[in-house]
Amino acid sequence: MAGSILVGVDGSTPSRSALRWSVNRARETGAAVELLHVVGGDTTREKAEALLSAELEFARGLAPDLVYTTFVASGRAEDALVRRSTRHSLLVVGTHKTGFIYGRAFGSRFLGLARRTRCDVAFIPDQGGITRRGLVAGIEASRTGDAVVLFAAAESERTGNELQLVGSSRDDADRAADLVRTTHPDLRFRTRVTDLPLAEALVAASAQMALLVIGRGRGSTASTLAGNQDVLLNMSCPVLVLNVG
Repeated sequence: MAGSILVGVDGSTPSRSALRWSVNRARETGAAVELLHVVGGDTTREKAEALLSAELEFARGLAPDLVYTTFVASGRAEDALVRRSTRHSLLVVGTHKTGFIYGRAFGSRFLGLARRTRCDVAFIPDQGGITRRGLVAGIEASRTGDAVVLFAAAESERTGNELQLVGSSRDDADRAADLVRTTHPDLRFRTRVTDLPLAEALVAASAQMALLVIGRGRGSTASTLAGNQDVLLNMSCPVLVLNVG
């Protein structure tokens, strides 16, 4: 993934998880990182600058050689992130979402980002200390589904994480497998066909994984978008929503 990473920071534990994930990814890919904090309520610009300074120091402690910038925005947090994300290839936000009960009980204010941004979006749950390996991708026979498969295969090859492709039909699985074999002939991967709702199967399959990849695009069906929402409400690992324009 070329370009730069925008990460929302607010000093919370999930925000730190998102920042750490962003820095690690930038260190691997050579991307620049911008830290954004949104001023709202009783927060003054001085407090915002102080928070950004502390978060920047934390990031530089992890990877001092990366290119960093900071930005203070005002207004509603979701709107500010959407506006600023037009300058970047990936937006990263932290979330308290850590499973079905917690996700359902505490709302879904962050879900609008997955629908509104023009770049890819990664949601990072706060689960520090868990060792994760493997990559899961949701597959379907569509332009968006093909893009997800190609991205996931490239990501699997880059990181060395074994790839698992999960779909609702054998035709979808065969299509995805053919695409991977054609574009990444040496990549080890598995396909799985599930009788469960796809979102439920993806959440279960990704419990100990390093990344779950899903997609959205102009041709995405209502069921696909609803499935994405179910995944994000119940995520148990980092989830990247690929934006297929």
